[in-house]
Amino acid sequence: MRHRRQYLLFALVVLLPCAILVVLGWRMLLQERGLAGERIEADQRQIASQARDRILAAISELPEESSNWWGTALDDSQVLAFRGAKAPWDRNRDAITSRRLLNEPDFRTKIEAGRFDEALEVSHHPAQRAFARLRMAKSLIEAGRSSQAFEHLTQILKSGVQLVDDQGVPFRWLAARDLIQAGIMQTEVTDLLTTELSSKTPQSPAVIAVLRQVARLLQRHLPSAEQAQTFQHRLELREHYADSVRRALALQPSVDWRVISDEAKGVETWLVRRTKEDAICIRVRPLTLTLPGRILVKQQDGQALEPDFPELSLKLFADADRRVIQKYTLLWWFYAVALGMVLGVSLFGGYLLWRDVNREMETAEERSNFIAGVSHELRTPLAAIRMYAETLAMGRMTDDKAKHEYAEIILAESERLGRLVDNVLDFAKIEQGKRRVYRLRPTNIPEVIRTAVRALERPLAQQGFKLQMKLDETVPEIPADSDALVRAILNLLSNAMKYSGNSRDIDLKLVQRRRQAVIQVKDHGFGLDPEEQEKIFEKFYRAPQPEGQAVAGTGLGLTLVKHVAEEHGGSVEVRSEPGKGSTFSIVLPME
Repeated sequence: MRHRRQYLLFALVVLLPCAILVVLGWRMLLQERGLAGERIEADQRQIASQARDRILAAISELPEESSNWWGTALDDSQVLAFRGAKAPWDRNRDAITSRRLLNEPDFRTKIEAGRFDEALEVSHHPAQRAFARLRMAKSLIEAGRSSQAFEHLTQILKSGVQLVDDQGVPFRWLAARDLIQAGIMQTEVTDLLTTELSSKTPQSPAVIAVLRQVARLLQRHLPSAEQAQTFQHRLELREHYADSVRRALALQPSVDWRVISDEAKGVETWLVRRTKEDAICIRVRPLTLTLPGRILVKQQDGQALEPDFPELSLKLFADADRRVIQKYTLLWWFYAVALGMVLGVSLFGGYLLWRDVNREMETAEERSNFIAGVSHELRTPLAAIRMYAETLAMGRMTDDKAKHEYAEIILAESERLGRLVDNVLDFAKIEQGKRRVYRLRPTNIPEVIRTAVRALERPLAQQGFKLQMKLDETVPEIPADSDALVRAILNLLSNAMKYSGNSRDIDLKLVQRRRQAVIQVKDHGFGLDPEEQEKIFEKFYRAPQPEGQAVAGTGLGLTLVKHVAEEHGGSVEVRSEPGKGSTFSIVLPME
């Protein structure tokens, strides 16, 4: 049966797709005659070559670095985006001059000492006076003398953009920020910001940061949301430009043209050639206006513009030789549909094959883990029994109390070993389809619980656990197999001990709920994820162990607990949260 299914899968996955491919390929060979397709390809290559030549010609006409292109560098219709060895804001002469002036010893000493009037007296340059007035205004605002501070800030606001601090930020924008924060001159600053952002001259990242602060402070004072969006868009345009310049200058020198682009974030596409002397950056968009197609970046579609632009390709417009294209449209669609059918059948057959193989592998892994777990569980009590038995047999122990303690340990480990063997035997019967015959007779559930607790008293004490029992003694006797229930409760308590982590508190309750007796075992340990709670009752399944924790087990305990509960006409419930512990409940009908 297994071989027949494998043959069927092989025929479905391999033979059927091959037969379909042969038929479709033969039909296509009969229909594809002539050299129309080759001529289309040749025409496309020729058009792509012409497009490449046009781009190279446009590059050769770029202005030199000394040309006045910087004032309109943000104009997206301008081919040249940037050219130079450094970003212009890194060689701002006004910023360099201000850095020297603001660090003159006498001036700097008076500023740091807060003697701004004296600093104004020793100032011999407008930049020094603007800086001193700005610091004085802040000091006056802190002292509550706002009117005097606003006079200084207003004077700074009227200064030109050439007066900048040591970072190249115009003092007028620093003053505008303080005025807006004070809630005055919103209209004047709005007009000033509109004019600034309407220009096509880029700003440095430091200036953009201050302009963004001003725009954010002005947002609630703007007449419309559209104006705020306009400010946001123009600031992002400047940020993208500054970032593209930085990326271009960071490239290693090369003779190749490379691409800088991030269309998902609205960053325009640049072609960059980085030499040892400088970087040349041109915009791709203006070049495409005269081309018979659309420029694609780092895509396989279209005709590659090699060898000069290996990262660009040209996607021709649809009006190139429509009659020839329409002639092959029907054939193309037929091929696409046939290929889709073949792909669908192959994927479906592959899925079936993968599913069967995956099931076999999961079963083999589960069995392997089960054998390893059982071996470990058997080895531990056997080793303890042997060690203590050999000690007693050799007569080394003369203390009767110690002998009694060793005997109790041997008895406890024997009981543990017996419980493990019972679990394995019960599971084997379940797997063979043999229903275990439970002897149902009137049973005192509180006494059953106490019997299970007595069996685990020593392991609980040895591991430092504190078991809190709260039993409803009014629960009536119900038909049940006391031995099976004891084993089920022992499994729940053992799991609580294993998965309690650093917690040493376990709660055991017996309550009544709608004519049902509910046995609850609650720990305060690792807890379970919601998706794990549906799997833990499967055979061999073990919840993922916390990092750094090695929890022994066979993966059978909860499976057997569920089987016992269901054979008694009840069920098993679990409530758990990761890191907050778990509560397992055996629900038994009282009628």
